[in-house]
Amino acid sequence: MHSGGGEKVSAWTVLVNEAIAGGVTLFVLWMTTRWVKETIAPMIEDTQNAKAAQKAIVDRLIKAGISPEKLQGLTQWEVAIAQELVFPEDIEGGMHTIGGLENEKQVLYDDILIPLTRPDLFRGNALLTPPRGILLYGPPGTGKTSLAKALAKQGSVSFMCVSPSSLLSKWVGDTQHLTRAIFSLAARIEPCLIFLDEIDALFRERSAGDHEVYRDMKAEFMQLWDGLFTTNDCRIIVVGCTNRPWDVDPAIQRRLPR
Repeated sequence: MHSGGGEKVSAWTVLVNEAIAGGVTLFVLWMTTRWVKETIAPMIEDTQNAKAAQKAIVDRLIKAGISPEKLQGLTQWEVAIAQELVFPEDIEGGMHTIGGLENEKQVLYDDILIPLTRPDLFRGNALLTPPRGILLYGPPGTGKTSLAKALAKQGSVSFMCVSPSSLLSKWVGDTQHLTRAIFSLAARIEPCLIFLDEIDALFRERSAGDHEVYRDMKAEFMQLWDGLFTTNDCRIIVVGCTNRPWDVDPAIQRRLPR
């Protein structure tokens, strides 16, 4: 009698253990499936979305007259920067729609528009090299951004708007990649006007407390910017915009001579 009861208890224990093991297996399977849906599936979807976005950007650039050969091998960072592009045909108005500022318009026409649209006029002598940067400054609401956009439309030039939010990234290394992408993309689609909105926020005067990433980004940007001076055929120009010019790093101001 005692032996039979022990066998029943043992069988019941085995049954309970198997049920627990089966439950644990089902739970692990459910958790794995959930993890795949929440982690892997979004990554696949993001990849598909990124490919679709890249194709849309390439198609739009080709439509704007950029050679398909120049667009081969676009990096993910160039695609990210391309999101900030404004094409001339998408800009409303033009120089004629901006009242006043006649002196400023003439300076922009002479120092930006002609060099971007007729680089052949500046090949004869190094002294004819046009400025690679210009700074628009004044109180808020005085038409600085509108003036730069109107200039891009007037000359049928791609307008690349770079703001702190589009350049600074929380991911390690991405800020440097995005910085390089600004100039590599501009070289692909030139003539191009790189517009630095709120330049005092991006390139404020340096201090000992600056973060390493910020210092590296600024050094990288200035190095690439200096590369524009190596040839008179380059049709890329940088335009900065600020209402606090005294806060801009002196090294940046030297690269914005007008």
